[in-house]
Amino acid sequence: MKKSKNPVINKLKMKFILIMMIIVVLFLGAIFTFQYLIQKKAMETENWSALSKAIEDFEFPFNMKPGEGERIERDRKEGEIPFGQSKGMGRRVATIVVSVDSSGVITKVKNDIFYVSNSDITSLVKNYLSDEKEYQHLSDYDFICMKKELDNGEILISFADISNDIKALNHILINALKIGLVVFVVMLIVAVFLSKWVTYPVEKAWNDQKRFIADASHELKTPLTVIMSGTDMVRRSLKKDEEKNRRDLKRLDNIHFESERMKELIGELIEVARGDMDQKTVFEEVSLTEVAEDAVLSWEAIYFEDKKTLTASVEEGLLIKGDRTKLRRLMDILIDNAKKYSYEKSEVTLNLKKWKYKGIKEGILLSVTDHGAPLSEEEISHLFERFYRADKTREATNGYGLGLTIAEGIAKEHKARIWAESDGKDLNKFYVFFPV
Repeated sequence: MKKSKNPVINKLKMKFILIMMIIVVLFLGAIFTFQYLIQKKAMETENWSALSKAIEDFEFPFNMKPGEGERIERDRKEGEIPFGQSKGMGRRVATIVVSVDSSGVITKVKNDIFYVSNSDITSLVKNYLSDEKEYQHLSDYDFICMKKELDNGEILISFADISNDIKALNHILINALKIGLVVFVVMLIVAVFLSKWVTYPVEKAWNDQKRFIADASHELKTPLTVIMSGTDMVRRSLKKDEEKNRRDLKRLDNIHFESERMKELIGELIEVARGDMDQKTVFEEVSLTEVAEDAVLSWEAIYFEDKKTLTASVEEGLLIKGDRTKLRRLMDILIDNAKKYSYEKSEVTLNLKKWKYKGIKEGILLSVTDHGAPLSEEEISHLFERFYRADKTREATNGYGLGLTIAEGIAKEHKARIWAESDGKDLNKFYVFFPV
């Protein structure tokens, strides 16, 4: 499957594949578990039936219990128990039955398991009499046990070897894992191809939308430039008699101001569209220290005019692989955002230093701190969405809610992580961590 250039589409495909594989795993798991439990239950039922029948046959070797013959004949006719077999899976279960007197001495033995010697039988009986557990272990074999106490004080104990049953169940598990793995791989390949087919309409619509935004933005720039140029010429003409044409000049100033805002919006839309179309970025060694110092130097005058202060603490010699122009754009967005939303006559601080993310991953941390209306958890969760602006600042400042979206796109291009925090009082911080 050809990987899409759009990260959103790739995430959608991954979610589709993940959901498909979870369904496959749950379905296979349910089938194999059900089969395993049914098989295990059938074996257990058959083994315990065989133990009970072995004790009865040992106790009544020639004479059946009252009514036993009628019951067996009736079950045989009804098809419940084939002649000569115990009720279960139709396999013969070999057993050992011993008779033990009240002092613990073995008086009689019936051994249908040829590989178990008399000494082994003595060990089995001794172990069983000491703890009376239903499961006993002998060498490489596992046995289940059942006893019956007779009126004369004797005890009849039957043993059945279930080691082959355990091996059979383990074999079922191994085969289930093998079959499950094959089915999983096949379904994964199918899911990958299906994900491409399912997301194709979404990807096409997304690309068409981005192409439209990019094309429309470019087309709008030309008439907007003409409008602004014409407005400037008329303004210069009217200013010759400013007193007389004051109202017309004010109207032209409003047109010029709104045109500037539209130009800014179109520029941001083009930048977002370019980021969505995943244009290749040429990476080279860039001094983040120099980029930060240049950005702070450029914005100091703007902050001064706005009666605010911009300070910086930048470590020397911080280098990364990246695009210098885009990194500068990232810093400009954060500095501009802090200026817009900080209180009057407040201070904004930019810090750039070496840092370990979560105390483990080494890198460079860029932070921009401002004093302004605190951001809520809800606002922080939406800050990097397109056109999102906090309600309390929507009317108070210029902007279109695209700056932080562009900043996030630049950060992702550089494998960096961007996030925001607030102390809930008047301190808001934006962080960008660049791994190195």
